[in-house]
Amino acid sequence: MSKASRFLAGLLLLPFVWAEGAALLALLPDAYVPDFPFVSGEVVAFMGGVALWCALAWLVGGGGWLYVFGHELTHAAWALLTFSKVSKIHVTSRGGYCLIDNPGPFTTLAPYFVPFYVVVLLLIRLALGFWFELAPYARWWIAALGFAYGFHVTKTVESIVKVAQPDIRAYGRLFSYVFIAAANLLFLGLGLATMLGSPLRGWLWELWGATVGAYGATGRMIVHLTLAAVSAARGLLK
Repeated sequence: MSKASRFLAGLLLLPFVWAEGAALLALLPDAYVPDFPFVSGEVVAFMGGVALWCALAWLVGGGGWLYVFGHELTHAAWALLTFSKVSKIHVTSRGGYCLIDNPGPFTTLAPYFVPFYVVVLLLIRLALGFWFELAPYARWWIAALGFAYGFHVTKTVESIVKVAQPDIRAYGRLFSYVFIAAANLLFLGLGLATMLGSPLRGWLWELWGATVGAYGATGRMIVHLTLAAVSAARGLLK
């Protein structure tokens, strides 16, 4: 991808990010319950896990090595899934690297939208489900997922803000940031819809409608601005 094409791709993704936000808001009625605290127990458990991680991070800090470990393994896992060769992984508490032959944008940016430890917990839950009845502990699992997701979000933001990430520079800030936001919102929407018991097909249809609306509104705005600019130019030439 050339610099110009990456910039254009980032611009083209912006309406989709807006549509994802609208589709996420459409899930709010599914989270409502008539009794206090007026949101479902699943949401309370998930947000409780997020809050626990945030409190722990504020009081104690740390987690740097764990984040770097998950970050580099995500690079490696995505590379293997796309049949790329991983030659070396190096991890320290201050940073690391993963040497990959010809990494693409998904491989390069994967750690910023794939919550590594959330995926690990889901795989553990899936494996244990073959031998144990885990339904009575569903909300504890959701709280653990919230804890892991909070870890992913805070550490990802911290890594982007505090360090000039070569992953971000490789594909340009606009494309990288918009792509990361779009991918995170998509996975968050799918996860929340599943957690709230909403039909995934229904939420995806909601996202599709919001996307069509967002791009339609963007197209109308571009046409309006173009016509206004042409009209202004004609006025100046008279």
